[in-house]
Amino acid sequence: MFTKISIATSLFLAIVHADFNPSAKLTKPALVDSLDYLKDPMMKTFHSVPHTVTQWTSGWIPEDCKKLAESEDLSAADVTAYAVKYEDVPSGASWAYNSNANIVMFEEIDNIVPRFIHETAHSLDIQGAYQQHNKTSTNSNQNWLDNYNKDPNVPDKYAQSNMFEDVAQTSVLAAFDINVPGGYDGIEPKAADVFHQYATIITYQREAGYLLVPGGTCGKRLPNSKPVQVKKSKRGVRTRDGTIMPDVSLADGLEIIEAKEFSTKEHCRRPH
Repeated sequence: MFTKISIATSLFLAIVHADFNPSAKLTKPALVDSLDYLKDPMMKTFHSVPHTVTQWTSGWIPEDCKKLAESEDLSAADVTAYAVKYEDVPSGASWAYNSNANIVMFEEIDNIVPRFIHETAHSLDIQGAYQQHNKTSTNSNQNWLDNYNKDPNVPDKYAQSNMFEDVAQTSVLAAFDINVPGGYDGIEPKAADVFHQYATIITYQREAGYLLVPGGTCGKRLPNSKPVQVKKSKRGVRTRDGTIMPDVSLADGLEIIEAKEFSTKEHCRRPH
């Protein structure tokens, strides 16, 4: 009798997974209202990689930035573009701007580390960084959903928005647990109620090369967004005032990741 019940349950769950919509609102209760209480320990633990910042020559802007600004009814002429060179990226890779994996923010924020981990987690999820488990994105693969079903809660109210946001918020818990002394259960007494979710992300990132752990070097990246002129000109690589198009070529030896088009705009508009 027990075996029959187990088989029937497994078949039922498999049907649910096959029909699962990752954009649907989740019905599990939130463990806490928000993850703001993780900010201070994370800010003390994570530190910026040494880098240099150089302002782009006037008249030029990354194409993605131009499109994003115009999609918000903003003028590209009001955008200031910067080149950022990080020491953990091979020399020659002159800046760090990801097409199709842009992190777009419209206000100053004080929980910068959790927010960047959250938005980076969307890229890792949707761009297929965890290929050993994911024939699809993390948010809808069988292994993730099996572990999601083992927990009574999701991390917070924002994680209830849909499975995309649950994966991203859970990734914040995973990064906290891995890197902050004492781990997540050291600060959250009810951590066991979301354990299977963040433990799954910890496993995924470890098997993919410790993607949520600081250190190492950057050997893979998405292609850079090409420079375009803020105002159209027939001068090609020069603007009307003679400034030359910025060089966004990548260093030799970097593995280029094929970008997948996606946007989390509609469900990333609210504070996390």
